[in-house]
Amino acid sequence: MRLRLMKPVIKRFLTALLLFLFLYSSYMFFSPLFFCAIFACATIYLLFYEWLPLCRKSSINWLCWLTPLYPLAPCVMIGYAWYDDALRSQLLLLIVLNASFDTGAYIVGKLFGRHIIAPTISPQKTWQGCFGGFVFVVTALFFYTQFVGQLFNFKVIFFALAISVLAFAGDLFESYLKRSAGIKDSGAILPGHGGLLDRLDSLLFSVWLILIF
Repeated sequence: MRLRLMKPVIKRFLTALLLFLFLYSSYMFFSPLFFCAIFACATIYLLFYEWLPLCRKSSINWLCWLTPLYPLAPCVMIGYAWYDDALRSQLLLLIVLNASFDTGAYIVGKLFGRHIIAPTISPQKTWQGCFGGFVFVVTALFFYTQFVGQLFNFKVIFFALAISVLAFAGDLFESYLKRSAGIKDSGAILPGHGGLLDRLDSLLFSVWLILIF
């Protein structure tokens, strides 16, 4: 039973790892313009092949009016942050932390999830999974602070909590949109994740934190 549950976890992890290697390679070896060009293409794909079809299928009539704010504005913010030298490393850390929350919530929720948070919106999201995601974020931040020589203090814990809350809110919001459209995934381009919107849903909410912290 546990082995059957771990197969999608492994597929999800490998896809996330490949995406991270692409981001890290872009950070280390390619120019910011290269990443921004690739991400611009991905954003266009997301808008026309995932977001707008979701809007057409959804029972929420006003959903298409969110397009300038979600997901277009956060995607523009991601591109801007990656192109800015001062923000690029922060954005990379933010992406890693969001992936940590998603991975932790998915693994812990699959293995130990019992108490569902919002059964009418997303019956697979549990309090245990959210707590597991938060622990993964705290752990990732602990190793990051040790690596860069920063203090692991209350502000870091608060930042981990903010990341976790916004990541969960973004994930839950997309689940609400997909339920209104009667679909499971926004697409199928990423094995183990679904579409680009499924992969970016938590980041589209939390990306604004780099302007605050």
